[in-house]
Amino acid sequence: MLKRQAQFGVWPAPVTQDMADELGLDAPTGVLIQQVMDGLTGAALGLEAGDVLLTMNGEPVPSPQALVAMVGTVREGDMVA
Repeated sequence: MLKRQAQFGVWPAPVTQDMADELGLDAPTGVLIQQVMDGLTGAALGLEAGDVLLTMNGEPVPSPQALVAMVGTVREGDMVA
């Protein structure tokens, strides 16, 4: 039986160099959370629009594409931190 893939429910955007400078980051890495859908994993984790997500489950999140790939490996019921 296949487990259904979890839905993270966020709209990520890349972190620009200007944003990285403003946040004190060494490089433009991570993702800016533009929007969070109520009732899904991102909201349950307490993510809000304007947050910058740098890691997921201890792994760096270098880009929106990487976040999508990482979320694609999470199955419903898995823990996400």
